[in-house]
Amino acid sequence: YAAGTTTPLRGAEYLVTDSTGAVLGASNGVYVTDENGRFVVTDLEPGVTVTVRETKAPEGYVLDGMPRSIAIASGEAQNLTLYNSPKGTLVLLKRDSLTDQPLAGATFQVTMADGQFVATAEGQLSSNGLYTSDSAGEVRITGLLPGVYVVRETEAPAGYVLDNTQQTVELLADETQTLTFRNAPTQKLEVYKYVTGTNTPLSGAEFLVTDSFGTSLGPDNGRFVTDADGRFVVDSLTPGVTVTVRETRTVDGYLLDAAPQSIGIRSGAVQSLTFYNSPRSALQILKKDAVTGQPLAGAVFQVMNSRGEYIANNGGRLTSSGLYTSDASGQILLTGLEPATLVVREVQAPTGYVLDDIPQTVEISADETQTLTFADVPTQTVTICKYAEGTTTPLQGVRFAVTDGGGAPIGAGEYVTNEAGEIVLSGIAPGTVIIAHETQTIRGYALNGTPKNLTVRVGAENVLAFYDTPLSTLVVKKFIAGTDNEPLSGVGFRITDGTGAAVGNTDGIHYTNDAGEIVIDGLEQGTTLTIREVSTADGFVLDGT
Repeated sequence: YAAGTTTPLRGAEYLVTDSTGAVLGASNGVYVTDENGRFVVTDLEPGVTVTVRETKAPEGYVLDGMPRSIAIASGEAQNLTLYNSPKGTLVLLKRDSLTDQPLAGATFQVTMADGQFVATAEGQLSSNGLYTSDSAGEVRITGLLPGVYVVRETEAPAGYVLDNTQQTVELLADETQTLTFRNAPTQKLEVYKYVTGTNTPLSGAEFLVTDSFGTSLGPDNGRFVTDADGRFVVDSLTPGVTVTVRETRTVDGYLLDAAPQSIGIRSGAVQSLTFYNSPRSALQILKKDAVTGQPLAGAVFQVMNSRGEYIANNGGRLTSSGLYTSDASGQILLTGLEPATLVVREVQAPTGYVLDDIPQTVEISADETQTLTFADVPTQTVTICKYAEGTTTPLQGVRFAVTDGGGAPIGAGEYVTNEAGEIVLSGIAPGTVIIAHETQTIRGYALNGTPKNLTVRVGAENVLAFYDTPLSTLVVKKFIAGTDNEPLSGVGFRITDGTGAAVGNTDGIHYTNDAGEIVIDGLEQGTTLTIREVSTADGFVLDGT
């Protein structure tokens, strides 16, 4: 029977022997209780002692292995009554530590005190001692033998912190023991990113989330990115842990907030951290004509900070040399700048303008736009004109040397007048002193060796005009006396000026040609000449006048 009852137990197996240990009965001494909890051993000799020992208990009951003996008397039936205690039951309850609600999905490992895995349903359901709580938050392990059991949670339900505290219980026969395990729900941390001074969210900012030991938290090695609401959530945080959040990359146009924030995670609370990014600043560089105020394209500027480091636009994606060129509106706009002291210098002027190489310094603060204006003076044109004296007749081919006030060559330094009698010098900075000196004139004109100068001015005609006096020609003709001007060749004349110096060659002696003429060009007007015949042709008398 079941212990303490008259409930019959079917299926209990027994071994029946005599006092010598010999088995009794037709089945090698093995008997099994029927539905009435009974078996009968017949044909026993009076006086024999019969021993009955349970070898297998009914399902769900504890084996009673103690043998029982009885002496068989003559003429009467003998009875033995045996009892089995029911096996024990172990109930594991899984609850939310805050609400006490049942939790499904928790996994437990159950072992005996010696480390053997515990199987339920006579070993049919588990061979590794693992059990999972059902929708009622319960694990019920039945048919357990008396003994000491050790229970440990190996996997918490989703959204809960593992309770790995081991619990031990001693289970007796016909006893139900209950162990309760409580899981604290994991917590979440909400992180927000806004524009400084506003509630405007910033999406796309990247953060690194770690615990107090520097271990990354979350599925992507601790990397999180704010969404369209400027938010991200760190789930499954264990209460009591300290979480550190650090911004690692900000949004274009904003300053990185590099200061980390830490927070201790509390149970039962949704916690949050808020980060703010200040907009980066902008620098506007304007390039204008100093005279008209019109914008100038093509000016090149170099932008550096006070440490001499090049400044790159938009986070360094546009330049690595700090060089920028003004556009058609005469503008350069640098955005995404961090607060700093910047030095801006024009390194190349637009074509036709004088470089303004005086640097300007500006202090950039967060969330502001600063403007610097550079004005370039237009370069000027200087024209050197060469005319015949008293006319506007241009003289082509006259050579000039051109220098500045310090004697340095202007451009090539030497120029020749064109068919318009001009030399045109362009790209001359206002204020430059131009000195022009005629070094070689053309045939038929006297060299004007007196230099001229001017100071180049904006909005003025910068012209230097030179005039060369035309030179005269002397023609000496020799005829035979008494003829109708028949020429006489080979007659020598000595020609000198008023100082007695030879004219035309080193000795001043010239001879008539076949036309009876001597022609001497390039004589300055007003020059006094003395012409004297010094030799004549054979057969003729010298005219020594």
